[in-house]
Amino acid sequence: MDIKAAYKKSALKYHPDRNPLGAELMKAVNTAFDFLMANIDKINSFQST
Repeated sequence: MDIKAAYKKSALKYHPDRNPLGAELMKAVNTAFDFLMANIDKINSFQST
């Protein structure tokens, strides 16, 4: 699954407006997405080998 598609799916699922417990989960989703996007070049080079 594409990183952005997975992020969007998780964001919709854990958004605090939809899920009362979603604030902490959304922070974790955002942190993971930011980390992955910052390292996308490394991820792509690993996947291509």
